[in-house]
Amino acid sequence: MTPPRPTAAQNCLSATGEAAACARAVDWAQTPLGSIETWPQSLLTIVGTLLRARHPMFLYWGPELIQFYNDGYIPSFGAGKHPRAMGQRARECWPEIWPLIGPQIEDVMLRSGTTWHEDQLIPIYRNGRLEDVYWTYGYSPVYDESGGVGGTLVVVTETTARVVAERRLRASRLLTERTSALLDGPELVQAAMGAFHEMSRDVTFSLVFSFERNELTLAGYSGLTGAELAQVEPLVRDRLPSAREAEHSRGGRAAARTLSLPEFTRADTAPDALFTPLWPPGEHGATVGFAAFGVNAMQIFDAQYRQHIEELGETLSLACARQTLRAEQRKIQERLVLTDRLASVGTLAAGAAHELNTPLACVATNLDLMLEEIHALNDGSQSGHVRELEGLAQAARDGAGRVAEIVRALKTFSGAESEQRVLLELQPLLELSIDMAFHEIRRRARLVKAYGPAPRVEADAAQLSQVFINLLVNAAQAIPEGDADTQEICVLIATDSGGNATIEVRDTGPGIPASVIGRIFEPFFTTKAVGVGTGLGLSICHNIVSGLGGELTVKSAAQRGTSFLVTLPASTRSVEPAIRLPSREANRKAGRAHVLIVDDEPALGLMLGRVLRNHVVTIVTSAHEALELIVSGAQFDVILSDLMMPLMSGVELYEELAKRFPDAAERLVFVTGGASTPAAKAFLARVPNERIDKPFETKQVRALVERFVT
Repeated sequence: MTPPRPTAAQNCLSATGEAAACARAVDWAQTPLGSIETWPQSLLTIVGTLLRARHPMFLYWGPELIQFYNDGYIPSFGAGKHPRAMGQRARECWPEIWPLIGPQIEDVMLRSGTTWHEDQLIPIYRNGRLEDVYWTYGYSPVYDESGGVGGTLVVVTETTARVVAERRLRASRLLTERTSALLDGPELVQAAMGAFHEMSRDVTFSLVFSFERNELTLAGYSGLTGAELAQVEPLVRDRLPSAREAEHSRGGRAAARTLSLPEFTRADTAPDALFTPLWPPGEHGATVGFAAFGVNAMQIFDAQYRQHIEELGETLSLACARQTLRAEQRKIQERLVLTDRLASVGTLAAGAAHELNTPLACVATNLDLMLEEIHALNDGSQSGHVRELEGLAQAARDGAGRVAEIVRALKTFSGAESEQRVLLELQPLLELSIDMAFHEIRRRARLVKAYGPAPRVEADAAQLSQVFINLLVNAAQAIPEGDADTQEICVLIATDSGGNATIEVRDTGPGIPASVIGRIFEPFFTTKAVGVGTGLGLSICHNIVSGLGGELTVKSAAQRGTSFLVTLPASTRSVEPAIRLPSREANRKAGRAHVLIVDDEPALGLMLGRVLRNHVVTIVTSAHEALELIVSGAQFDVILSDLMMPLMSGVELYEELAKRFPDAAERLVFVTGGASTPAAKAFLARVPNERIDKPFETKQVRALVERFVT
């Protein structure tokens, strides 16, 4: 006997699955649709089809829009609406989105319209909160037996995962594009904030902090009103770790960590934010700051969301690293340009000193001779006219001496002589440095000197002079002009308890702020106005002093001035210094000497002859003539030869004498305005012979000759 066929009502809900079981559990008699036996065939057919379909579907039926759905749709409910949504009125189930979907359903029910929407954002209440959900769906009419529209069929696919993933990928690309341009620090932060503002579905707000002297400073923000910023910024700042704590927790990537902000309440923002440290790429490098991100309360906070925030933090870290690298490259370029300029200035100073030496020597020496003649004419008389002439000549000689000191200082500053470490007396070198800086000092302060005993040191005179000049000029520029009588710059030389030489430069200026004193030796850091300082001076000084095995330290107090202390180790060498500053003290007179003067400038030769008129002097204008005299048998106690001459130089004369007449070579003294070629510098550094630097003094030349005959 054939079993009876199931009725249409029985077939309608006989499908397997969770949704069908849920439908069978509903007491339909208590709903506006009535018991299932009373349903029209059209409803039985569409419900049976829907429950057996695997694609997500939804059905609204009748004037009350009673709901049906299948297993494919259940995951989109989340927690909260299923299973009570089965058989529920649509308006009761979807109050949060009814203003959006109600008119669409009404259009289908009343006018047989159809709709189609792709990736439509329709936030729904699920999982205990209102949540952003994206859908691709279509509404279609379902006709009943009367030929009218009995219900609305919804064929739907939730696209949230894909839409969010694509949106986050676009956001990462946007941040990369915005921050890849050649931007300076503030511009970079502004560009990043603009990008974050366009990511408001994932980043409801952002705050970027940078470390300035180990303290967090807000660099930029987005997504916050002024009042909100005032509330949330101190909360975030206080709860971020220190730079040291961040460094200890550093891992392989900029891991996003939770930042609890329960005090900050905003509908779209979760109470827990995220923050990422901003690190340079690689495993090492100091934390440069933090980025904090508000989390959208209407999205699921899962591993993918956290990873997206981490990627944003890494992108911003890379942008900061690129900006830092570009800044370092600019500094290197500026340093190279400055080095080239300094080299040019040095070359110019050396050239000017060399060109001035010979005429200045003539002027100074002739004035010395003139003064000697005036003294001889005077012979104890009190003639007013003679005294007036003597005063004029002495004033001119003092002026020439001042110019000579400036020329010597220019040579020392430019490093025109061979660069080598030699034994130096500190006081004469410091005096030369003061002369170079005095034009800055005299307008701003009184100069006080306190020179105590100090050991000789081994250093390059040009470099050490550069240190002294820089410290003196900085001290002067720290004091405003207009009150020089009450302001003071004090220069001290002493020996410390360890036997080291110390040079201290103090000023009575306003002092260096405590907030920046730790950075004053950094390259390119300056407290001076734009265009006044390069920020290289103290850094170069520090490097020079450190290279000599010494220390350059600073002490400062607000409104009490600043003190720079140079400490240099005492030299253990006992030989005479290779560089001697001219002595102004005359040696005792000795017997007559036979002197050969070799100079291609006749005026200079004649002038030296006048200076040494108490000796037997022979003057020639070329090295060839000098060599011929010596080859012919002439003997001289001392030979004064110019270093740089045409045809045959003083260097070549020495080399020839060293081979053929070594005794004469030992008695050769070089008269030089400064070695102008690398070969000449190397030669002077190599040979032991004495030399006289132009412009020289009469007493100096006479004392040198007398040493050769005593």
